Amino acid sequence: ICTALIFVWMTEIMRHITPYALIMAINLEPIYSIVIGLIIFSESEKMNLSFYIGSIIILTVVFLDGIKKNKIENKIENKIENKNLIINFAKKQFNE
Repeated sequence: ICTALIFVWMTEIMRHITPYALIMAINLEPIYSIVIGLIIFSESEKMNLSFYIGSIIILTVVFLDGIKKNKIENKIENKIENKNLIINFAKKQFNE
């Protein structure tokens, strides 16, 4: 039930978010499905240490991937900006 609800919501949300945010939601689906399950079943389900270790690994990898992609995007944007500055400077030099 928990996983089905997430996928129903996700199809509606796909119209409003970026592809990266969608992939992040898919990668985190096991975590928030289990959390919703814990809320519904509360005390009848107990999680052991391997669950918490796995959750930490998933969260760490997802967020490190986001940080890495942001750094790459910033480098690309900086290179494009630098090229545009050089082009504009050259145009000014040749127009004078």
